[in-house]
Amino acid sequence: MVKGLDPGHGAFCSTFTSHLTLAGTDKDPIVARVSSLRILTKYLKLLPVFARLERHAPQRGSVFYHPLGELGRKAVDREAFLRGLCQKKRVLHFGFVDSPFSTERTKQGKLLHQVLQSVTALIYGLDIDTSSIEEYRKLTGDRQNACLDIQQPLPQADFLSQNYDVILFGEILEHLLYPAAAMANLLRIFELNPKAQLCITVPNAYSAMAFFTALSGDELVHPDHYYYFSPVTLSKLVRDTGFKLAAMYLYGEPMTMASPGITKHGLIALCEVPDNQEIG
Repeated sequence: MVKGLDPGHGAFCSTFTSHLTLAGTDKDPIVARVSSLRILTKYLKLLPVFARLERHAPQRGSVFYHPLGELGRKAVDREAFLRGLCQKKRVLHFGFVDSPFSTERTKQGKLLHQVLQSVTALIYGLDIDTSSIEEYRKLTGDRQNACLDIQQPLPQADFLSQNYDVILFGEILEHLLYPAAAMANLLRIFELNPKAQLCITVPNAYSAMAFFTALSGDELVHPDHYYYFSPVTLSKLVRDTGFKLAAMYLYGEPMTMASPGITKHGLIALCEVPDNQEIG
């Protein structure tokens, strides 16, 4: 902690030195040392800037300050979490082909949709990418899937109303030009599946890996993304489109599990429809 700083702001400067442990995970000890020294050099140059920023950070109680409680204390493994959530459930899976990685992962049996098929009672896949769906069908023979753009008016289709327990909407919102339109359609799907729970996953705006890249003057982002979501902005979108946020988790990857605060790789939001919510 820099002398004179308000402890309420959190020890910003000292917190980020813990990121040096990420560089230390490299198997080559020489590469690990060089990486650590480079990171340390960057931080030493930035410490005066961080100190000035922390002195002028918004106080607790400001409309811009959002305490997140225990959220940043731990992270879950995304795939393991989703396997547990979908265990023996009926699942409607949006974005199931995971383009542009679908062919390679399908051949390896590592596509999330394939992983979930082994644990679910029923799973139906939806995606906007027709060519990837066709390739998936050729490779697997699985035809329990269809093409659908969640931003457009919903079709009258039996596959939307199969008494689903989980509606899985993973890594999709950030790709959509109109996220609120998609959320409105998901609310309509809830009318057809009133016992369902919506599970949204998105990359985290405060991911440590993205922060490291930003320190170098560059940006780390998928070329098809329109938006960044944080715990607060995702919660607001969920609430303002008619859902209730039941729970939120941070998910990590091997390199970001140990990153401090809310700088893990992504977010998982479990959503429900309030009991008094009128759908349609």
